[in-house]
Amino acid sequence: MTDPVTDLRRLIAAELAEVHTTLPGVIVVYDGRTAVVRPALPKLLADGRVLPAPQIVSVPVCWPVGDVAGALALISVPLRAGDDVVLHFSERALESWLAGSEQPPDDPRQFDLTDCFATPV
Repeated sequence: MTDPVTDLRRLIAAELAEVHTTLPGVIVVYDGRTAVVRPALPKLLADGRVLPAPQIVSVPVCWPVGDVAGALALISVPLRAGDDVVLHFSERALESWLAGSEQPPDDPRQFDLTDCFATPV
């Protein structure tokens, strides 16, 4: 007979393995607005195998913007392949929001690799 607490811990660990929050990443391609980014860390599977990080496409790159004496100011630097970024994964699917809608997402994804923003570091 298996231990129910151990089984519950395994189930929770398996679910949490698919929740993405923040990861370091590396720019593969940047077009001035969005990037192809590869998470900098591979995934270690429960059985000890290492899963290489996939490339994530169409990642919006976010730059600091602020109001300086009534004028908008944007801080940016050249960004090219090999540069480091921080990937922030969204709690909800982003397609509708990126298209300008404020309606609830029509996709139930949560913390998915495909729903992220990149911030240069």
